[in-house]
Amino acid sequence: MLFRVMGEQIVSEIEKKKEENQVYTLALWLSCDCAFEYIDESGRHRGFFLDLAKAVCREAGRKCVYQVVTQSECITHQSGDFPHAGKALLGKQVDMCLGWLKTSARKLSLGFTEPLARFQGKVLFVVKAGNPHNFDPNDITGKTIGFENGVFTDKTCLLHAKDRIVGVNSMHPHQEVYKENLDILLDDLRHDRIDSFLTLDIRVVSHLRDEFEFIGDDIGCILDDAVYSIKRKDSQLTWFDETLRAMRKSGKYHALCHQARQEHDHKGTIVC
Repeated sequence: MLFRVMGEQIVSEIEKKKEENQVYTLALWLSCDCAFEYIDESGRHRGFFLDLAKAVCREAGRKCVYQVVTQSECITHQSGDFPHAGKALLGKQVDMCLGWLKTSARKLSLGFTEPLARFQGKVLFVVKAGNPHNFDPNDITGKTIGFENGVFTDKTCLLHAKDRIVGVNSMHPHQEVYKENLDILLDDLRHDRIDSFLTLDIRVVSHLRDEFEFIGDDIGCILDDAVYSIKRKDSQLTWFDETLRAMRKSGKYHALCHQARQEHDHKGTIVC
């Protein structure tokens, strides 16, 4: 009996030591040029997501490192398929990706943390300024639509509007084009390789300038007005949620949010 108790204590101490020494990798991507995430004049990644992640790790007594990745490292999507975890998340090179919205399709293959902040945005089509080719956002029959790989404004998002947008259900795989970033999509639109692309307004508004514009009504497909971090379905990162909830209860979260509003207000509004 004594030896069993001693053995259990030793195992418990080893597990505790292992947990204390574990390093967690939290992934960042430039989800928007806004107060949540942006690159400052010195080339540093800044914003509320990074501030909050650092505070949660510090409060929890965990060792965290931060890695900048492309969005498709966290979530990827191909024509005719559903979105799923990207290779960095699946391969465990990163433990969590900061700053993602929740959709019904994403819930099938990903886990979500406690919400990081409130979020409001619209999902809209983008066309050339003045809509020279008369793209009709209510009838996309035969049109080639671009999507950004890893971003939720994909074919499954567009299906939410199938009852009011003609041609969604009849789209062929070659009409559903996924590219790795916004610059490629904008260039494809500029040179008429696609008729339009679907995006989140806050994601692209700084790129529009006088050359492009939004058209049509909000497609929707965001499940709620919050932004989260994502993790693998089998992730054991319960400490992140537990700590974030405790910080909200103690007021530390709101104090941090107030400070972030002052530091990042030149990039837009943060709603806690």
